[in-house]
Order: sequence, then structure tokens, then C-alpha cells
Amino acid sequence: MALSRYSRTKIIINDSEMYDDTFENKGVRSIRQYETSVVYFPTDEDMLQVKYDTRRWKLGDKLYKIAHEVYGDSRYWWVIAQFNQRPTPSHFKLGDIYYVPLSLNQILDYFRI
Repeated sequence: MALSRYSRTKIIINDSEMYDDTFENKGVRSIRQYETSVVYFPTDEDMLQVKYDTRRWKLGDKLYKIAHEVYGDSRYWWVIAQFNQRPTPSHFKLGDIYYVPLSLNQILDYFRI
């Protein structure tokens, strides 16, 4: 099973008075949500240790397809996004240069997942 980027993220109960109207409209007293995560990126020193492919974003590219090709599991699309410090696939534009880390375990360690 793929490791989620939320695997170490704490789930909190939000019962803030600020959302009372929303809670009332939904018929609930609170909501469960993920605590905001601290996002780590490899340092420049770490980057010297990481083997990665350099690619150019082309028509038809999808992070989940690239993750499947490289890691054998499309659910690791977020590793490529985070490695490139782009939070979602929509932050990749035609012609952009991006990097695909080759060792999944190594990069997950740098992300502190």
C-alpha cells in the first residue's frame, strides 16, 4: 500500500465557534480535519545525494502516470510534485523543466514521511 503524505498528520476536531453557522447548516457539532502539515523539502546538500531524472513537461503528461512509470504506483504522484515544490499537477506547465527522484525510499526519508 502506498504511503500517504498524510500518514503522520494528526487529525483534529474543529469545533470553533467561527463555524457555528456552517455546523448548524450541516447538522453537526464539529468536523474532523487534518492538522496543517509542515512541509519539508530536500536541502541543497540532500539534493547532491539524490539521483533524479530531468524532464520537460509535455502535452499529455500526468503526475500519476509518471509515478506509475517510475515507482510502479500512481499514488506516489505527490512525491514528484513535492520534490519540485509544486503542490498540485496544475502547477506544471507545458515546457517546464521538472525532476523525478529515482529512489522513492530515499526521497520519502528527506520529506520525513
